[in-house]
Amino acid sequence: MIVSHKHKFIFIKTRKTAGTSIEIGLSKVCGKDDVITPITRVDEQLRKEFGGVSPQNYKVPFNRYGSYEFYQMFRHRKRIEFYNHISAAEARKFLGKKIWEEYYKFTYDRNPYDKALSLYFYFGGEKKYKDFKSFIQSPDIRYLNSYDAYTIDGALAVDELFKFEEIESSLKIVSETLGLDKPIELPGKKAKGGMRKVKDYKSLFDEESKQKIDVFSAREIKLLNYHY
Repeated sequence: MIVSHKHKFIFIKTRKTAGTSIEIGLSKVCGKDDVITPITRVDEQLRKEFGGVSPQNYKVPFNRYGSYEFYQMFRHRKRIEFYNHISAAEARKFLGKKIWEEYYKFTYDRNPYDKALSLYFYFGGEKKYKDFKSFIQSPDIRYLNSYDAYTIDGALAVDELFKFEEIESSLKIVSETLGLDKPIELPGKKAKGGMRKVKDYKSLFDEESKQKIDVFSAREIKLLNYHY
């Protein structure tokens, strides 16, 4: 997640949508007061090499705490933090209504059939599961859901929901909307790249697995007009 007070935008990060690469690119335009949540050690090194700004200001200010947050802090002896895949609902709660309504909010989602394949390999592929169908039937399929990350009470909560498949053109739109001097660039080396061993998701889907995703991701499919 990134909250830029300098450019007045909020980036909600979803899974398997190049979110880490986008964060790295966005961090290059961030100021000293902006919120940048941590990523993995390897990806932080990539961010450093790319010239991005390191994690900063991701601890939630005490004036945004309620009684529950104070209880959690004292119980776990740890400050409440903005985190990598924070939902729009949580982000709004901790940022406050004024910032949430004034800032430009955007995120990405991806064809759920293709995303399922990427998640399969990300979680270990054949080393962890008997086969792709076993992954589809496992509890890990819950990570396919991004709808609840960018909606609040079932309503879209961001200004722009872009498709992962149109990432290059969408970043130009974001750059123009924010009035940046030049388009946002992504690192040449993909964050978390090289895990996927199969390109065509249809090669691993059977009808039962397809029907599972049809139902599980029905909201995303309808909202973004995705097809198998």
